[in-house]
Amino acid sequence: MKLFALNRTTLVGVVFAVFCADAMAAKSSDFAYAWPLTTGAESSAYQIEITPEVYAALFDPELRDLEVFNAADEAVPLQAVAFDTQVLYHEERVKLPSFALPRNADDQASDDLHIQIERDITGRLRKLDTQTGNARAASTRTDYLLDASAIDAPIESLWLQDTNSTSALNAQFAVDASDDLQHWHTLVDAASVMDLRQNDATLVRRQIVLAQAHAKYLRLRRLDNGTTPGTGFSVEARLLSRTSVQRPGRQWIDVPLSAQDAPSTIAPASAGHNPPPIGYQYLLPGALNVEALRVTLASDNSIAEMSALSRLGGGATQSWSQRARFTAFRLRQDGAVLSNDEIAIGSGLRSREWRIEPAQALSVPASLSIAYRPDRFVFLAQAPGPYRLVAGQRSERRGDAPVNAALMQLRARLGHDWQPPLVTLGARETLRGAAATAAPAPTPEAYPWKSWLLWTLLVGGAAAVGFMALQLLKDAQPPKP
Repeated sequence: MKLFALNRTTLVGVVFAVFCADAMAAKSSDFAYAWPLTTGAESSAYQIEITPEVYAALFDPELRDLEVFNAADEAVPLQAVAFDTQVLYHEERVKLPSFALPRNADDQASDDLHIQIERDITGRLRKLDTQTGNARAASTRTDYLLDASAIDAPIESLWLQDTNSTSALNAQFAVDASDDLQHWHTLVDAASVMDLRQNDATLVRRQIVLAQAHAKYLRLRRLDNGTTPGTGFSVEARLLSRTSVQRPGRQWIDVPLSAQDAPSTIAPASAGHNPPPIGYQYLLPGALNVEALRVTLASDNSIAEMSALSRLGGGATQSWSQRARFTAFRLRQDGAVLSNDEIAIGSGLRSREWRIEPAQALSVPASLSIAYRPDRFVFLAQAPGPYRLVAGQRSERRGDAPVNAALMQLRARLGHDWQPPLVTLGARETLRGAAATAAPAPTPEAYPWKSWLLWTLLVGGAAAVGFMALQLLKDAQPPKP
């Protein structure tokens, strides 16, 4: 604790000279809302994760109307933290060795298997000979054993491929897990995969979500009576590995429908021209860092080609930009609902307004959910707390404080993976409320008679000058003979 106490004064002094001008200009009472911060253990710096409630209060799309104040109502150094995706959160796909497993004639997966295993020098399965413990005939339905023993990370999902098949893929699987090939437990009761193509329409879903499963062996049990995959059948494991440095987790929120095109505003199709697209608009609570979309149709056994568009916000003066084209579907079979996968958007897109345009009008608008990664800020504990976060200001903008320089000094002593503790936000307090971000009302003139007097003098002066000019012209005329 002595090390922290010593460095707190030193580190704050590094940034104080740069930051003091902005700190003197800002006042907490000028902002819309405030949130008390619970810091917990003593530290020289703390992290704040921005919540949807804070996003909704911000006016600036670059999140610069955000400050932290100490107990003396002074703004402290604050800076957004950028995380390295490759170091903190890494996605990888690994092809799993797969082996066909026999079925009994009654189409039941047999737990009574005689397995002859041959491994390579790394311990992975190289050869697997199996036979059931009875003499009943084998079924035409085939299960698959997947060797995940070489993977030392949780498996987020499985991705199935059948590259050599010319027929459509439409299958249902259950997924079991084991560490010894003898004792199995079920991870997924039923999951559908499909790859259907007809004319220009495509329905593709190859993913089976496992929710971070960790097992040496997985078993795919076929639940339907479809065709057995050919030699091109393969399975990839999608891994999501993390380092010790904490990165904000991806969060999903539902986005409410804000508007939709009325039928009267849609012009009819003219000869040789398609009608304009019908759109449904959705409004995010703030400038969220959107990474993916999930569009869900309302009606069972429905399908629609769609486009997703977005704009920053600010009304009809801004144009829409297309972000993705995809096929949305919702199919119900044997009590299970199969829907389209999420649509990846990428990071760094902070559009508040989103628009979904189906190729044909929907009887019920689709629902929209977005995945975003919350922004994090780091502030230095300058002067005693308690501290509070304030947000929402139309004119004030936070400057850049060199907080990263202070973090480098701390990590040099505490380790490169050290991160400031994460604070907890309390209940929101109203300061100026909506008035802090509202457009200023035009100031009425205190004495309007002054304007009228000025205009009267100007007009009168101009008339007097004109009269004198006429008199001079009249006097300058020569006398008549």
